[in-house]
Amino acid sequence: MNSTPLMEAVATLETKALFDGSEYPVFARVAGDGKNVIVDIGAADGRVIKIDNAGWSVEAGSRLKFVRGAGFDVLPIAERGGSLTKLKNFLGLDEHNFRLLIAFLINALKPHGPYFILLVEGEQGSGKSVFCEMVKRIIDPAGAFGVKAMSALPVRSKHKRRQ
Repeated sequence: MNSTPLMEAVATLETKALFDGSEYPVFARVAGDGKNVIVDIGAADGRVIKIDNAGWSVEAGSRLKFVRGAGFDVLPIAERGGSLTKLKNFLGLDEHNFRLLIAFLINALKPHGPYFILLVEGEQGSGKSVFCEMVKRIIDPAGAFGVKAMSALPVRSKHKRRQ
């Protein structure tokens, strides 16, 4: 059998798939429609977290479409009645810097920018990279541990030297 008719049939089907039918916006991890924020937790069953002015809930799915790239990991489901005090103590932040971090994390759940930039300062060897990696994994656990995995997160890190 000549492969030319087969290649033409495949090309025709690809064209139909690309240009015929409905077109939908596609989101990665976070989406919104002006009233709700939808977070794709990465569950195999399609569950999402819906955030609105009444709070948050776990939903069976969403009408919004999500794409999951390589390294896309599952987010844990939050528990009601929890406290952020353990996170504050674990990260070793004072009250002011912890509030700034929480504002950054909430801002990261916006479906559209502009977004905050987290500035992390400290001496060389003080744990800035590890701190940034932990913050990144709160938002999106994808990727291997290390600085390259943080490149998608708007974080700037500086160190100060003592003389």
